[in-house]
Amino acid sequence: MKIPSLINLATALTIVTASGAAAAACNVRPGFASANHKTVVGSAMHDSSAVFTAQVTAIEYVPADAQQANGRKFQTVKLSTGTWWKGTPSEQVTLHTMIPRDADGTDYIVSTEYQYEVGKSYLIYATTAGNRLYASGCTRTRKLGAASADIAELDALKSEAN
Repeated sequence: MKIPSLINLATALTIVTASGAAAAACNVRPGFASANHKTVVGSAMHDSSAVFTAQVTAIEYVPADAQQANGRKFQTVKLSTGTWWKGTPSEQVTLHTMIPRDADGTDYIVSTEYQYEVGKSYLIYATTAGNRLYASGCTRTRKLGAASADIAELDALKSEAN
């Protein structure tokens, strides 16, 4: 094995090992360990700019803003949306992530970013920065199959509001 490969492997292991702690840290809010599900989902909806279901249709990398150097790109996730609980409904949405790809094609693991998969469906809790939507691993975003309790609560919150 070449030295650069060992260095890359060591770096990847460090990031993966740290990612569990980082992801856990960003998902825990003070007082929420004992909060009921309705409170947690209601707070997540309140803190989000948009809440909806969607299927990933493509994952692409777009050039970074001009102030970032050396041809780095960031991952975007193209989505076909379904049900909306919050936000301005649209059939197609693009989520931006902070998952980088260097000019040489090297991808990086970012512990606080959600790892989307093409063809999979998700319940998305998104925030906005500028005119862009983001939904990191620090939100309640999750695969649709694991979101039934959240969806029931979102439906209940929506009907209470009407």
